[in-house]
Amino acid sequence: MPRAPSIVASRECPWFTVVLRDDGILAYHPIPGLELTHPIALQVLEIGLQIVDSPKPTLVLMQDIARVDREARAFFASEEYMRLCSQTALVVGSPVSRVIGNFFVGLNRPKYPYKIFDDPELAAEWLQGFLS
Repeated sequence: MPRAPSIVASRECPWFTVVLRDDGILAYHPIPGLELTHPIALQVLEIGLQIVDSPKPTLVLMQDIARVDREARAFFASEEYMRLCSQTALVVGSPVSRVIGNFFVGLNRPKYPYKIFDDPELAAEWLQGFLS
């Protein structure tokens, strides 16, 4: 059984916690029911860049997100966001989060590799493939 990754660094704000794991993955834990707006998306970048200085594989645990607005989705697919993210695994768990994830990848088409998962461990394994 693989060991759980340790936390190297973390930051919190009212909307999410971000952690850099010792396996090199940057993980975002949004609060349940979050309605992710463009200003919050900008904080994702700002707070992530307080922890890392180059793009990292990013694990977004979005099982309980309620909504992501159009401007936030566009930001997460932008060149600016790629300062933080080299690949993204979106972990969904509810019909709402699956729709949000599919909407993001279907409409915004990020320039970095991305994939939607139901299982956080499988998502992390996929991201680790980019680190080796």
